[in-house]
Amino acid sequence: MLKKINIKEILLRIPLIIGYIWLLSPFVYSVYYSMPANDDFAHGINWWGSNLVGEALHRAGWNYMHSFGQSGVFAAFTQVLFNPLYWFKDRGHSFGICMVIVFLLVIIGTLYAVRRLVKLLGAVQNSYVLDIFTFLLALLLLTSYYYSDVYNWWSGVPGYSLMMMVSMFAYGNIVKYNDTRSKKDYILMIILGMITCTCLMNCVATGIFYVIYVFIYNYKNGEKLTRKILPLVLYIFVGLLMIAAPGIRERSGEDIPVDYVEALMVTAYRVKTRFTVSYQTRPWIILFIVLILLAGMMVKSEKKPKILVIIMGYLCSLVAAFGAVAPYVVGSHKTYDSEFTPRIYFVEDYLVFIAFAVLTFRLGQWLAVKIDREIQWKIVIPLGLCCVLINYIYCANHQEEIGVLIPSDIKEHVALIKESYYFWDDIIDEIIESPDMDVEIYRQNVDWCQYVYYTSLDDGTSDWDWSGDKKIYYGGCNQCAAIFYGKDRIRVYFNE
Repeated sequence: MLKKINIKEILLRIPLIIGYIWLLSPFVYSVYYSMPANDDFAHGINWWGSNLVGEALHRAGWNYMHSFGQSGVFAAFTQVLFNPLYWFKDRGHSFGICMVIVFLLVIIGTLYAVRRLVKLLGAVQNSYVLDIFTFLLALLLLTSYYYSDVYNWWSGVPGYSLMMMVSMFAYGNIVKYNDTRSKKDYILMIILGMITCTCLMNCVATGIFYVIYVFIYNYKNGEKLTRKILPLVLYIFVGLLMIAAPGIRERSGEDIPVDYVEALMVTAYRVKTRFTVSYQTRPWIILFIVLILLAGMMVKSEKKPKILVIIMGYLCSLVAAFGAVAPYVVGSHKTYDSEFTPRIYFVEDYLVFIAFAVLTFRLGQWLAVKIDREIQWKIVIPLGLCCVLINYIYCANHQEEIGVLIPSDIKEHVALIKESYYFWDDIIDEIIESPDMDVEIYRQNVDWCQYVYYTSLDDGTSDWDWSGDKKIYYGGCNQCAAIFYGKDRIRVYFNE
């Protein structure tokens, strides 16, 4: 029997729908103007002459042995299997349309997974409060920073945003199994956790969540110790298997010594700096956290929150961020002043933002238990408006110190985003249409924009781009683009 339509519930959600349109539409615009770049070409070439699945398996195996990064084997397999260049050969706006679909699926999937996690953790039955929490989380994730090499670059999706989504579902299934104790949930918990741990950046976070929830929060649940330990052992095994990949040493340079102590110090410094800079220059982060606290106080939990576990969770979220950044620092030999790619900040930021959002909601539930009442809308709305007003006044009086609000700033750059796309699209058209096998192109470059991930063809002078023959199975952007478009060589010169 169909549920009776509740007009009041629909009307209550109209502001949220408008809010999501305001928040996501600029992202859809910038992602629509995505273009293939770097590894997209490498993962769009049929190197091994097999079918698509065979090519993806070969790629995962070859990367593991020869060029293994933080993303892991599952990501490498996915990068080939669903590469838009493989499917549509870069026809028209096919790449951008695919990226819009992927972006929306992943961000909606991530938000849903965290909403589900909060519902399971706190036994929350009030769907409207969950909707409010989810929207505040979306604001937290999408208003502070933009990660062009995750949102606009296909090869950045599988190892970063996709694995982040999978990890959130994995955490939810850890909680769900401890509620249901069903065999299906136990198996799913193991499988999702193992997939998550194929990505080096998510291993520490997954292990920490499992230990805290299963061995600390639920230590008296009566589960057999061996049954509790098995998933954790498998997670650790997968993580160690990734760390042991020969391709890590080959990619990072076997002859370059690694100072592990300094690398750990650099990691700690960069995590601390990112954390403090975020809250100092983007005060709306604090606003959203406070509003999430108020939302948590609206629903007392049947699963009694434990304040020590919540405090431990806050601290461990920073440890998880450390564990995500450390492989990148070690593998890329980063120093205190090195430039970091936005996608590594994506993992760090998302882990911390999501953890703080979930833990703060639980803290609100803990406070509701302590005062033995759920606060009502007549209290929440005035308090929330006061917080918004204070935050607005602070931002207005410290404009020079405050970062940009991403959705609004994208709208300020719509012309440059579009111009950048057609600039590179014209270059690609000239490459395709050129009768020469050795293509040389001259252009006056466009201004840089943080909402674009550029194709990045250049003069092709690096040894990496032009070493070996076409069967090296990997290469630089110029080399792989040349192979993809059926040329011997591509060189693009700017401002000459």
